Amino acid sequence: MDLRTYLRTVADEFDFAAPMDSKAQKMLRQADRHLGHLAPAGLVIHGSGGMGTPTFTPWVGLFDPDETTKPGQGLYVVYLFAKEMDSVTLMLLQGVTDLREKLRKEGRVSELRPLLLSAANEFRKELTKSSLKGWDTDVNLGSSGWRQKAYEAGNIVSRRYSLVDGLPSEDELRRDLWEITDLYQRACLARKHGTATGDVLVDPVAPKLIDDLFMEFRPKDDSEYVTHLAGRTLNKQRRHETLIRDYGTALAKAGFTPATNVHPRDLMLKKDGSEWLVEAKVVYEGNATGAVREAVGQLLSYRHFLHPYPPFPKLVALFTEEVGDGYVGFLESLGIAVVWKGINGWEGSVSAIQDGLVIDEAG
Repeated sequence: MDLRTYLRTVADEFDFAAPMDSKAQKMLRQADRHLGHLAPAGLVIHGSGGMGTPTFTPWVGLFDPDETTKPGQGLYVVYLFAKEMDSVTLMLLQGVTDLREKLRKEGRVSELRPLLLSAANEFRKELTKSSLKGWDTDVNLGSSGWRQKAYEAGNIVSRRYSLVDGLPSEDELRRDLWEITDLYQRACLARKHGTATGDVLVDPVAPKLIDDLFMEFRPKDDSEYVTHLAGRTLNKQRRHETLIRDYGTALAKAGFTPATNVHPRDLMLKKDGSEWLVEAKVVYEGNATGAVREAVGQLLSYRHFLHPYPPFPKLVALFTEEVGDGYVGFLESLGIAVVWKGINGWEGSVSAIQDGLVIDEAG
């Protein structure tokens, strides 16, 4: 199902008087199944039409698992339907539930909206003017409920789509989604770097980059390297793990046999007698250079030390986003196929396409 059809169907089918097992409610709870192939790599998708009873504002959220996985805290991207179902708004939003509970215990619940407005302004200051162009900072959800009013205050950027006049094209909807998730990533990094904090109540999970496994380590031979590596733990980001899961699931549907229990390698693939060694990297703030260098180092060292005898596995560098033609050519020159998540699904280099490693799930 494409994004436009999904949004239109939920709006048409949602009924405040309908039971929680209605078609729209099921579509919202199964949002990941319907939209997972369209979302940027490594994000978790949840949807809800209410808990026990229908909500005034059904929603579908996209969460960076290194930031949060629930709408009550942190930052997330969400499609929020208006009460009258005449519009749906794509928003970069602050969680409101946990902050409200904290303020309620302190007798300061009246400060909720002012604090959210202040924090939203802080985050917008960290985003460039060019990246904010075309995005709205004010939003009207058409409801007087405290939660909906808090959502309006907690909005960082948004774009409203009319369900009466007609949704934009599928291509435009997808471009907007990818653009706002890029702003989302930048906002999360701004707080983690300490340049934007606001009053958002969250205990963010800072990216856990791979430890320096080889500090002052000079192996005398290959076996010493393997023994050292096998005994170490590699701490990685949750988004990194989600990227591997999503890609492995996609390839399993295409007839590959994926394996993730191959420490310290991220992913091994098998099909028709061939084998691929996959190293996955999250690209932060467009820093393709760092991601590519890390991928090359690990792929070449893992192949040398962990696969010393033929047949040697083919090498694949997997990224959350495009790294640029220059780096694709560089990796291909080293015999490394390249795969990334694009706006229309999984994309890749020439050798990745030839090996069937590029899966078009988006249609």
